[in-house]
Amino acid sequence: MSDLMLRAYKASRAMEPIALLDYYVRIITYKDLYFRKVTFYESIPPFQALDVGALLAQTPSGLTNVQNLDLNDGEFGQWRYFPLDNAMIRLFLPRGVAKNQLKWLQVGVERSIIYRDPTLVSTEFYTWQDERPAVQGVNFSDYALGACRIVTFGYRFHTEEVTGDTLEKIKRGDIPCTPVQCAGMA
Repeated sequence: MSDLMLRAYKASRAMEPIALLDYYVRIITYKDLYFRKVTFYESIPPFQALDVGALLAQTPSGLTNVQNLDLNDGEFGQWRYFPLDNAMIRLFLPRGVAKNQLKWLQVGVERSIIYRDPTLVSTEFYTWQDERPAVQGVNFSDYALGACRIVTFGYRFHTEEVTGDTLEKIKRGDIPCTPVQCAGMA
């Protein structure tokens, strides 16, 4: 177990923030579009964001909201994750739209992802304020699991609203603005 946490720590050290101080960002959600300026950001080290609970052999859990990723008003998060236990995790962003989805297949992430993708870049997602994602644990093994835990790390960004002449310049393309997709649609 300690080897997995060490790898998660190394993965978090390799992660770069999507925006820096005083950058302009365009937050895209399923409801609206927000133009914001980053006023503060902080790194969040690897932590156990959720324990879905015990899972019987060959069974999925129900959808479970990840409340530990709730943010304050005007904040967005950049996250990466991996399962700590021998289970597969399916991620659902707000509005129940799955992140890694093919036409009729939801692709899960199992804990061996950290060996194939050491920086976990393929698990990255973004959240806006308190619009939390949900996860579903799937026990694909022939034995019951006592826990199904998810480790998360990333960045928390505090932003302020952009108005007036600056907003018009951003919309015209005169000022660079980084798009941040914080909903389950692209």
